[in-house]
Amino acid sequence: MKTKIIQIYRDLRSQPVIAWVTLLGTTLSMFLFMTVLMGEQIKYVPFPPEGNRGRLVYGMNYELNAPDYSMSSYLGFEQARLFYDNLQGVEKQAWLEQNTSPGFAGSDRTSAIDAESRRVDSNYWKLFNHTLVDGRLFNENETQSASNSVVLTESLARKLFGTAKAAGMTFTYNLEPQTVVGVVKDVSPLASICYAEVYLPLNHADTLLSKNCGIMVAMLPEQGTGIEALRAQVEGRYATENTRLLPDSTRYVYHGQPYDHEQYSSDTIWSNTTPDTREARRKQLLTYIILLLVPAINLSSMLNSRLRQRVGEFGIRRAYGCTRGRIITDVLWENLLVTLAGGIIGIILAIMVAVLNPDIVLSSKGIFSPVYSEYHISAGMLLNWRMIGMAFLACLILNIISASVPAWRASRVSPIDAISACNA
Repeated sequence: MKTKIIQIYRDLRSQPVIAWVTLLGTTLSMFLFMTVLMGEQIKYVPFPPEGNRGRLVYGMNYELNAPDYSMSSYLGFEQARLFYDNLQGVEKQAWLEQNTSPGFAGSDRTSAIDAESRRVDSNYWKLFNHTLVDGRLFNENETQSASNSVVLTESLARKLFGTAKAAGMTFTYNLEPQTVVGVVKDVSPLASICYAEVYLPLNHADTLLSKNCGIMVAMLPEQGTGIEALRAQVEGRYATENTRLLPDSTRYVYHGQPYDHEQYSSDTIWSNTTPDTREARRKQLLTYIILLLVPAINLSSMLNSRLRQRVGEFGIRRAYGCTRGRIITDVLWENLLVTLAGGIIGIILAIMVAVLNPDIVLSSKGIFSPVYSEYHISAGMLLNWRMIGMAFLACLILNIISASVPAWRASRVSPIDAISACNA
């Protein structure tokens, strides 16, 4: 490996213009690839507090058809209990509002501040790994008694009280008195299931919220329980309820719930349709192919120019018994090291740009946009094995596409032709 690196360094120094163009081209290619990749994958990769994205499944909405009307909506408590309560194979289950609600908070220290709230039950804290800064999280008794105990994010606590150590302090939210029992770290709006600034208790027994109240049921299956086993149970409950509604010629339409996180994040998810993730995957794959194929063609011509200067070397190696396969392998390895160098630079630049200016990565991605807060991305949200693995796989594919033809041509040079070319 050390010999190859020295060989590459000498080769690049002998052709500085082509070397720099190749390196910059690879860097730009990976920068563009990573920008698109991050914009797509940030909706799927796990990061706190949605660290269980790969395992969680969700019940979200329903469609009801009758002879003279058809309706579809978010779940109410009635539908949530009917279809998702006490499913076999579910380790933990939580109910929460699907979307945040705008409101305003105020304290003796400050005037009204715009703040978004989300109602969650006590099990919510067991499924999503919020980082507690001060105090505690509200419990089951506080949830079911509809108490005024709330949890705030760190930034809102500082705005209201001047400190994140706000447990036990009181304030008003939408003119209602509230008591802070805990403070958690700020949540990025990209965690669209968990994002809020004020977390209010969600009372399962609230009859005013029995229908169409925007409830989501989040479930963590037990180890060894697949999503299809849960879907079979839910589909059976749909069939049972439709049998009961048969005299009224009314029926619920089953749309393949519960959904995994990829389906939840799909742009095709509606309450009266089944999300089509296959089409989204095809579009993503086509985009990635274009982003790698076009620069690979240009980089291939650069490599071909570099290899022309080494015709004599290849001829001598062939004369001393080096096989064509060995030459192809050596060229691919050498080009891979150059590709990795440019790729790493491109990846680092893409992450820096994403952290400093998230709009470049997230524009037109269809991710839920909060009312008051701005998006922010941290390096920790992007530096995960899935993202890194896809980035280096892209480097490998870029190397294979750009280097295969030049390497094959280099291996086809005969010793006599190579030496003749050098002496011409």
